Amino acid sequence: MVVLPSSRRRAVREQAIRGCSVLVAGVYLSDVEHLALEITKEMRHSKLAKVTIAWAAVGTSGADPRLADCTTVVRHERTDKFELVNLVLAGFDLDDFDVLIVTDDDVDLAPGWLDDYVGYQMATGLSLAQPARTPDSDISHTITVQVATDEARRTRFVEVGPVFSLDRMAMKLLTPFDEAWPMGWGLDVEWSHTMAEASLPMGIIDATPVVHNFRKSAAHYDWKVTDAAMKALLTERGLGGLPETMEVLDIYSKGSWRNR
Repeated sequence: MVVLPSSRRRAVREQAIRGCSVLVAGVYLSDVEHLALEITKEMRHSKLAKVTIAWAAVGTSGADPRLADCTTVVRHERTDKFELVNLVLAGFDLDDFDVLIVTDDDVDLAPGWLDDYVGYQMATGLSLAQPARTPDSDISHTITVQVATDEARRTRFVEVGPVFSLDRMAMKLLTPFDEAWPMGWGLDVEWSHTMAEASLPMGIIDATPVVHNFRKSAAHYDWKVTDAAMKALLTERGLGGLPETMEVLDIYSKGSWRNR
């Protein structure tokens, strides 16, 4: 395995993202406390990429006045996440962007996160990616927990939230997002099959984790109903289940991929 000096590896990542056009599309809950403003400020701090941010607001309160300049969709009634995301994306020509980041409104990002994260995605060649979650986060699937000894992992699974990203090839393949999945649950299983069929790599970036413990996941919709609907659709489409996708294929460390 070729090992590049750390300074050289950072230079490679910075060169990979420099001048990239990044679209950040998110959904925030206007009736409860959220971190959309903090996320927006951090995303806009990018020193290397051209960043466009657009949010969908859902809730009786309407758009947050602090985010008036970047809230492009408002729904007062309960609406599934990916229907909202698709409405946001409909306002843009995705051919204008190198990377699409989709985010929830309840993650804590480290300073300089966007440049570091997108730099890793570009350098590793992951077409569909997500940041790992810190160990103190609310965890839905253990494969997403940060592995401190790795920089990234090529996997058969990328979770539908709280943050994921697509390069140009994945955008063409996966957008508009399939709205049949309730709140997106099960869409990640579909992605696993679709990406494999297209021979496009996907994975988890451990070097740039997010903290996801601001509020409990699935606190604002019925977990049991959503889970049952997901399982029924998985069966209907013959896609198997989540456990079948929980596999790490390769590990990225010190500038190179190696088999796990």
